[in-house]
Amino acid sequence: MKQYPTFSRGIQKASTLSVKDDRGFIGMFHAAIAEKDRLSLGTIWQRFVPLSEDNLIGADASVLDFILDADERPCRLVIARTNIVGLVSLSDLQRLPVRAALFALITGFEITMSKFIEQAYPDDEGWLCLLTKTRREKIKGEKTKSEAANGYVGSLLFTQFCDKQEIVRLQFPEDRRKSLEETLNKIERLRNSVAHANDYASSPIQAAAVCDTVRRLLNMRTELRTIIEGQST
Repeated sequence: MKQYPTFSRGIQKASTLSVKDDRGFIGMFHAAIAEKDRLSLGTIWQRFVPLSEDNLIGADASVLDFILDADERPCRLVIARTNIVGLVSLSDLQRLPVRAALFALITGFEITMSKFIEQAYPDDEGWLCLLTKTRREKIKGEKTKSEAANGYVGSLLFTQFCDKQEIVRLQFPEDRRKSLEETLNKIERLRNSVAHANDYASSPIQAAAVCDTVRRLLNMRTELRTIIEGQST
């Protein structure tokens, strides 16, 4: 039988290792988990996780497919046809393709919020009165400048994410508003970090928070779309 190395505290520098024998890949060894659980003795052979559907992902899967449960399945081998062609891990949430996917997802959600507001308030004054005086004046000022330059667009275009989230939140029963505020604040913080090229998943805790925020966003987007479609019909 092939001999496998023992592992100790030094190995957590690589959070996940693929395990091979003479036949090829046979599983994954989660060094970070081993370190966390203080498993400082033994061999990788004794501790590795055999290959299963849980640690595989198709090469044609979307970035979002990985993000949705990357906190529960932090490392996946990428499969193309019958071959393993790569490995993605929780730390990859910081990479440019993921940043682009997150920005597109959040932008789409902001558009959904705008449609929700437009349907709830056909008249701008209906939703403007829900904002602070400072924000109302800012939005009206931006629209005035746009009109002076022959740009005629709705006032909603000049709102920021924080404005939309406040208007949307107030359309729900009072007992829902606190939880909605928490969700929308998480989405806004992620949006700002992604848009401003900041770190947003530089640690496992931050990366897991990204996964949670994306799930919250998708659930809320579905809820808003259902309300929009219901009112349309």
